[in-house]
Amino acid sequence: MTNTGTRAGALAALLLCLPGAAASAQVLHKTLELRGFGTLGAVYNNDENLTFVGNLSQPRGASGGWSTRPDSLLGGQMQWRIDKQWEVMLQGIVHHHYDDYQPRLTWAFAKYSPDPNLTLRAGRVGFDAYLEADSRHVGYGYLPIRQPVEYFGFLQLTHLDGVDLVYRRSLGDGILSFKAFAGIGDEKLVPKPGSEYDVTGIEVIGGYLHYRLGDLQLRAGFSHSELDKEYEAFQSLREQLQASGLPALQSLAQDLQVAGTDLDQFNVEISWSSGPLQAQLLYNRRHAETAALLDGYNVHGLLGYRFGSLTPYVAYARSDTRGAHRVTQLPPDDPINLALNGVQSEQHT
Repeated sequence: MTNTGTRAGALAALLLCLPGAAASAQVLHKTLELRGFGTLGAVYNNDENLTFVGNLSQPRGASGGWSTRPDSLLGGQMQWRIDKQWEVMLQGIVHHHYDDYQPRLTWAFAKYSPDPNLTLRAGRVGFDAYLEADSRHVGYGYLPIRQPVEYFGFLQLTHLDGVDLVYRRSLGDGILSFKAFAGIGDEKLVPKPGSEYDVTGIEVIGGYLHYRLGDLQLRAGFSHSELDKEYEAFQSLREQLQASGLPALQSLAQDLQVAGTDLDQFNVEISWSSGPLQAQLLYNRRHAETAALLDGYNVHGLLGYRFGSLTPYVAYARSDTRGAHRVTQLPPDDPINLALNGVQSEQHT
């Protein structure tokens, strides 16, 4: 290897380890770019009976003290522009999740753009079911310390192995974009400590409409997931209900079946960024066919104003979940419902 190649390789390795703001350089060839990004964050929680996690993939978080698990992350990207139409993109991250700190490949796709209005991607693509979801790992890409857990924490996937398509056209003084995606999942969720739900192989389709008019963005989206595995945490309870011999409880056991059921999510989102002013209002509604998963809605609002390099902001987020009483028709505090839900939750931030 030449000295130039050695220096380029060393620079690439350094870039992949840089935390904080993005670092980028063209190395090895003018069409190849390597970038590094990262976040070092600590969370304090004084309650030993409650655990704060960043999302549903994390088995552990902050409980009874300080923890760096929910937010800390290190990542790297490689972008190879082959020509004006073809591009290859890779992204890998290291953070706390169901496999502890094992590195994960979150992007690995080829992108084809036959003209400026049409883009197709195939491979491992980001699951951008929400506004800013595709860049959720890059902390400098959004204003808060973290994306609100009450909103983004319920996003069951970070990526899909599949395809997506984006078509853009002018509409009035703005740009209208349509995106459709389809693929399968390759991850695990940890709905509660000691309990995993494997979403590997889950089939997902969806899409959204996005309209940008100057500083204003409007977006409406939908995703449909077909669940193909049982949730083991409810298996013992289902067996007890089946063994009761009571038709009502046996019917409830059937309602707790997860395999072969669907999960649908709908969202409407608004974003405004003009000069020093930033504002967002996000709303998501989810519906599950099975009583083992919680129906409900998530909402997030944010308002910030930049003063030089400082941007104070205020934010509100809420996750409202409605559990098994919608199926059993019993009061929410009935012992059967409490057993199904674990805890009937309503969180406010």
